[in-house]
This record gives sequence, C-alpha cells and structure tokens, in this order.
Amino acid sequence: MFNILFILLKYVRIAGKAKGSTGQILLQLLEMRLDNILFRLGMASTVPQARQLVNHRHILVNGRIVDIPSYRCKPRDIITAKDEQKSRALIQNYLDSFPHEEVPKHLTLHPIQYKGLVNQIIDSKSIGLKINELLIVEYYSRQA
Repeated sequence: MFNILFILLKYVRIAGKAKGSTGQILLQLLEMRLDNILFRLGMASTVPQARQLVNHRHILVNGRIVDIPSYRCKPRDIITAKDEQKSRALIQNYLDSFPHEEVPKHLTLHPIQYKGLVNQIIDSKSIGLKINELLIVEYYSRQA
C-alpha cells in the first residue's frame, strides 16, 4: 500500500510542475502509462495482466523491448507483441474477447498485426473516470 501512495505522490509532483490543471494532467499521466495503454487497446483484459505482459518482456515499443509497465507512452509510439509464438498467443486471447469498437480515440489498434498506435496524448474530456481528481491533488499536496 505504501508503494502505491508513493508512486501516486510522484505523479502528483510531476503534474504540479506542468502547465495546466494539475488534476487533468495527473489523469493524463496515468492514462499514458504503457500498462494502461495495453489495457485500453484490449491487448490485456486487466491492468495487472498488462503489467505482467510488460514485465515478462512480451511487448515492444517502437521495435524495442520495454519491461517497465510505467513507461510513459508518447504520440506516434508503436506498441507491438514480440515476434514469438508465445507472446502473440497470449495477446490473441485478450484481443479475441475485446470488442474493437471500444478502443479510445487517442489509440489505433491493428489486431491482425498485434499492433497498437498512440495517435495523441489523451484528451482530458476523453478520460472516462468519474472521480474528483482535485481531491487527490489536494490530499497529496499536503504530503509534499
């Protein structure tokens, strides 16, 4: 539990230094993590599964293995499954159970190629979370 609180504090500090609404930037930072992008693309059915795919080196970003789930994706990043039968089989199971019309607008999925593309940074209006991010920022501002 302590580790999660520390990580969130780190993200709040990063968001506080950026221009714009700290709460909205915080949500954007969290949404642009590699593990979350894999989940949103449907390449994993849960965020913990996405983290495991990344940790076990099944995922490439721009042709390079990335084994850090918190890797911050950027526009024009290409996310693919490693060219191994095991990696592709794992991801195919998740893709088969995911309706492709639910892929967010800031992402593009090419399921036959086991490939996803980050088109842009997620728009703050597109984040479908029903939370009051200002309460989170306020809480962590006192921790800093």
